Amino acid sequence: MEAVAAEFPDVAFEIRFQPFQLYPDLPRDSRGVDKLEYFTALSERRRPNASMAEKKARIAGLVGAWKADGLDLTSPFGVDGGRWGSSFDAQRLIWLARQQGREDPMIEAIYSLNHVDNEPLSDHAKLLEAARAAGVQRAPELLAQADGLGAREVLERYQHYVAMGINAVPVIVLDDKHVISNGAPEKDFLRRTF
Repeated sequence: MEAVAAEFPDVAFEIRFQPFQLYPDLPRDSRGVDKLEYFTALSERRRPNASMAEKKARIAGLVGAWKADGLDLTSPFGVDGGRWGSSFDAQRLIWLARQQGREDPMIEAIYSLNHVDNEPLSDHAKLLEAARAAGVQRAPELLAQADGLGAREVLERYQHYVAMGINAVPVIVLDDKHVISNGAPEKDFLRRTF
């Protein structure tokens, strides 16, 4: 995005992370579910006729795309797929972090927790470690209230984006109105769009 923004010096770009639950059925408990089992069952429902080689190739493509942008994504098809849990409380922590000017470090810590360490985002002990690493204050208070601090705000944003037809991440929304990409866009697509 920075490279595209550099080509348009007269345009003010502000990139904002917004809450969204891709898998709202995931449990909010600290244990979560086995990531490999969850993705295997999900894949069977979505693509019942795909071979394991096709499924692995799809994940390898995702891992490769992330790596090309300098990001680390651990494949769920490894020996130990790790755990997967609801991201609702992680989204609430990002909401809190934004208010403290710590949004980017909080997002980085949560992405590492989920995609690199393969820990469930529903594990409050892990979320507290991520919040401490990101310098976010009041995280214990937020997590002590299951549906308290930030819950209404996060839920309203979820509902807003679902109503816009968003069903995949990442997604780019311009001016909080126009969905220009549901999924990871290519840089040339962004260049043409802007």
